Amino acid sequence: MSSINFNSAATQALRTLQTSNTQLDATQKRISTGLAIGEAKDNAAYWSISTTMKSDNKALSTVTDALGLGAATLDTAYQGLSASKDVLDEIKSKLTAALGSNVDRTAIQAEIESLQEQLKSIANSSTFSGENWLSVNSGLSSYDSDKTIVSSFTRDISGNVTVGEIQIDTRNTVLLDSNTAAAATKKGILDSEIGLSAKVGGVETALTFGGTAGTGNSTNAGGLTTTAGVAQNGVDAVASATKAKLDPQTFAFTKGTMVDGDDIQLTFTVDGTPSVNVTVDVADADDFDIDDFLTAFATGATAASATIAASKDADGKLVFTNTSSNTGAASTLQLTAVITHQDATPATTRTGTIGFTTAASRAGLPVSAAKGAEVTVGAFGGSTAVTLDENDTIKFDVTLGSTTTKVTVNQAIVNEALSVPGTPVTDGKIDDVADYQKVVALALTKAGIPASTLTVEVSTNSGDTDKLLFKTVATGAAQSLTIGNAVASNGGSTISVTGMDITDDALNGLGAITAEQRVQAITAYINVVNGAINKVTAAASSIGAVSKRVELQQTFVQNLMDTIEQGISGLVDADMNEESTKLQALQVKQQLGVQALSIANQSAQNVLRLFQ
Repeated sequence: MSSINFNSAATQALRTLQTSNTQLDATQKRISTGLAIGEAKDNAAYWSISTTMKSDNKALSTVTDALGLGAATLDTAYQGLSASKDVLDEIKSKLTAALGSNVDRTAIQAEIESLQEQLKSIANSSTFSGENWLSVNSGLSSYDSDKTIVSSFTRDISGNVTVGEIQIDTRNTVLLDSNTAAAATKKGILDSEIGLSAKVGGVETALTFGGTAGTGNSTNAGGLTTTAGVAQNGVDAVASATKAKLDPQTFAFTKGTMVDGDDIQLTFTVDGTPSVNVTVDVADADDFDIDDFLTAFATGATAASATIAASKDADGKLVFTNTSSNTGAASTLQLTAVITHQDATPATTRTGTIGFTTAASRAGLPVSAAKGAEVTVGAFGGSTAVTLDENDTIKFDVTLGSTTTKVTVNQAIVNEALSVPGTPVTDGKIDDVADYQKVVALALTKAGIPASTLTVEVSTNSGDTDKLLFKTVATGAAQSLTIGNAVASNGGSTISVTGMDITDDALNGLGAITAEQRVQAITAYINVVNGAINKVTAAASSIGAVSKRVELQQTFVQNLMDTIEQGISGLVDADMNEESTKLQALQVKQQLGVQALSIANQSAQNVLRLFQ
């Protein structure tokens, strides 16, 4: 049927053409942008995921920049340490040459001074982007030895973001520290004062010449107050035990609330047996006191059970005691209920007539055990930390029975005792009594006194704050222990790598007068330089290990970014092969739609001809 109001064929052709045009537009958009999902309306879920991942990838890009900055800083510090090590080798060589008796030490000192200045130049110029890990001023409020490098960016399933960091402790990499107030703390490898020592008769002995006077700060022995000696004997076991007693309680009978003949019923648990009742008869309510209670209780307890007794202590308070045959831990007693009621009518109770209350279970004391000898000594004075320099020592005597052993605490023992995996201690600093306990325990072991013989712990006795408790493992009165003769020494002379001067005038001024003393002093200098070489080598090794980790992290982050980019592409990118095929098909469909619409419109012209 033909209608002038509605051309269904033309309308259908129009709708088909519109659909084809819409699809063609979408396809052309995907081809031009390369994205199958370019807006949230295309696929809200995938668009949200891809947008978040793109944002995270931008953050990871910043992480790669931070890793690059950190790697450059590490490389700068490493190059400085490596160059310093080479210069130290040269100084060591010059000092070795200076040991000869017919050498010009003044000329050699001129070379050493040049090398010393080179060390300072290397340390001061090892700077990257304003960051210098080799030359510092630890006295500045802004100084922080803990450095961080941003290493990762992570988003968990809940959307929480975590930024990972690589932590670097630069305390052991410092070559120079310009903090003039750092006498009580560790300075740099090159400017710290190191104790001089030499072998005298085969024994390493601190030199008292060849350097500046020792300035160690351990002369108070860390608070050890045992110069006169503290002795203690063990204690034998005591073959006795006690019965359970309840804590004393106040008796507060309220007159006027009860009448003659009323009762007070107490319920106990005795040796684990519950509901042991004792009835106290209030014979004279107007004149009932604690003595009357004790008399009535004895009668009630005898009638009910012979396992409980009541008494009055020196303060006039009630004490209940388990009188069964059990003693020690097997003897227990607990007051579980107190009820006052009218005589002969237990269902009617009274209140407010007796003052004491129920109590927790108590047990008797078992047979006391034998104890070893115990000595408590002052170990840490106040809150001031104790720092042992390399030439400082704290020594004290430990006498077990008739055997006396000299125990020595030095910086090496402090560092070993307080270091934990991943966090080495190198400054010889004891912060508190808990640290002191660890140090002394290790010192005892190194002195040949094992923990199976003598232990040391932080005292928990009342009033013994900041004290150590020495205890023999063996028990009994035959055990004896003495802790005494504590002596602290700040060692001998000291010298720094940057402060060495081997000229005759300098050595004379430092007390090395004779040729033998000068040789001993220079030999000690060589040991100091060699120690600095070892420290610089260890620091460079530590920096190298971190550098390798940063390098691996850089590679990982870059690969991670590529993987995320690939994942985003899989979510939102258009398949160009598929889209090109669709484009051709839709173009053909569009042309056919135009032709179909043209044909449908021509049918209306045919109707008009009928009216001509």
